[in-house]
Amino acid sequence: MSETRSTWRFYVKQWLLDSRHDSQEQALAHAHEQYGDRLTEAEMRVEPDDLGGPTWVLWTSRWGVIAEWKYEDYARFWAKAFCEDFDIAEEDCQVVERNSRAEHELTQHGVLKVAAPK
Repeated sequence: MSETRSTWRFYVKQWLLDSRHDSQEQALAHAHEQYGDRLTEAEMRVEPDDLGGPTWVLWTSRWGVIAEWKYEDYARFWAKAFCEDFDIAEEDCQVVERNSRAEHELTQHGVLKVAAPK
């Protein structure tokens, strides 16, 4: 095998706890204020807090790095095995070259909006 230009990273879309709120409406307002159009409705969900109490939890779906490899072939092989073993949809798994345009697009997905100066 020849040397590669870079490292290959394996990303999986994950549900992450973003914040807790006193009401469902506050959680949705927070989501739209913080993320704007950077996340779709399908990439956000608001649920009653499972820790009890009258709070609501905002969950967001974002890309997270699971592993990285020196060779693309290894990355694709193990990423496919991981997704099959954990029954993860193909569109929720990505192998990208480190510092590539594709990686920047994944890591920018769901990033908080920059607040306008006051």
